[in-house]
Amino acid sequence: TGPVPPANDNDSPQRQPRPLRPRPPAPAPPAPRLFRAAAPARHMSVPHVSVTVVSLWRRRDDAEGNPMHRPLTRERIGADEQPAAVAPVEGVKASSDWHRDRQVRERRHVPDPDARAVLVQCEEHYAALAAHFPTVDELRTEANVFGENVVVRGAALADAWCVGDVLHVRRSGATVLVLRVTAPRVPCYKIDCRCHCSHRPPAYSVQHACIATGLAGAFVAVAGDGGSISDGDRIELAHRPLPHLTLRRVSELCYGH
Repeated sequence: TGPVPPANDNDSPQRQPRPLRPRPPAPAPPAPRLFRAAAPARHMSVPHVSVTVVSLWRRRDDAEGNPMHRPLTRERIGADEQPAAVAPVEGVKASSDWHRDRQVRERRHVPDPDARAVLVQCEEHYAALAAHFPTVDELRTEANVFGENVVVRGAALADAWCVGDVLHVRRSGATVLVLRVTAPRVPCYKIDCRCHCSHRPPAYSVQHACIATGLAGAFVAVAGDGGSISDGDRIELAHRPLPHLTLRRVSELCYGH
């Protein structure tokens, strides 16, 4: 027999092609956004920070024009005049305060003098500076070297307070005043004049030591309608929006170079 002829394609059944499935339409690109959505904030517990008011001070009216002279700097507010009223604009009432007086308001680099309503200093800062400057007697023997309104005890404010902190002044279990930390104190040359070290180089200057460390105290603004403050009151941290900006850290970033 001869060779088998190849099968004719017409003789074999044709395989029908599968119907093509339509592809789903591509998703439309997201509309461009000008700003990214903020990441949800993580809940951070507020640390327990509490200090006690040990003394209140005011500036006398006759101190105008020469605020750092020793007899005219401040006078202590006695117990018979406490609790002392504190107002949002005036700060501690009955006190002519050079931190926000007419000269301060006229300076262009102080856009918000009311943010300097009250200056708070602590005993821990005095102790640290006295140890660093053992020959400066004023840091150990005199009070109110920095012209502060309130002196507290219980924590070094440079590390315990942050810019933006909301503070509650509490008395007998009730909040009597709300304060907000606005900035570390940046002292001028008058601090060295007061401490008799203005002739010394920067390495031995109280002013320069405070500028880079935040040891000159903290300025606070008065929230709401104000209130009052008295010796023995507790100042407690209520809210902390910027936990990374301690007074010391801000001082180092701005003036530590």
